[in-house]
Amino acid sequence: MPFKFKSVLLFLPAVCAFFAFSIKSEGTSARPTQIVASYTIHKSGILIGTVEERFNRDGDSYNIVSETRTAGALKWLLNDQVTLRSEGRIGNRGLEPSRYELKRHNEPTKNIAAIFDYAQKRIVSSHHDRIESFELPTGTLDRISAMYQFGFVAPLASEVSFWMSQGKGAEKYLYRKQGEPVIRMAELGARL
Repeated sequence: MPFKFKSVLLFLPAVCAFFAFSIKSEGTSARPTQIVASYTIHKSGILIGTVEERFNRDGDSYNIVSETRTAGALKWLLNDQVTLRSEGRIGNRGLEPSRYELKRHNEPTKNIAAIFDYAQKRIVSSHHDRIESFELPTGTLDRISAMYQFGFVAPLASEVSFWMSQGKGAEKYLYRKQGEPVIRMAELGARL
């Protein structure tokens, strides 16, 4: 079965959410104002991609940009970049996206732009020269804001479910906390 770059991108939110379960925020001052992250993606020990992410908060507004690029040997076969953007406000329920974009630089027909219309309770999606409207369930996050949500609203239970949209409709996702993540600072520092 051929390797699909898309499957790695869909895997990233689950990995990031797992680590985000350990974040506990108390009050506005404890919430992050900026996060810059760079990491690599490996499949069977082989480098296949790099990710650069930036989260910025200004008062009760936020924006996130995540750029994933193919790397290593995969870049020779599939030289692509995927950019995810999310912007919105931070409310009592955490992140509330107002706009989401997915841009595939080599396949513009797969680009998606979505507006979260809370007044009408609709997601208005523009993709492949089409405009569609979908139901917007309460608390829906987009694909990239979901990874940062736990930094603003700590989960109170070992299982958390919420609606997530990739720009076309919304699906319910379930996250289950399993153990506590361990970050060894000495190992991290040795790699920097």
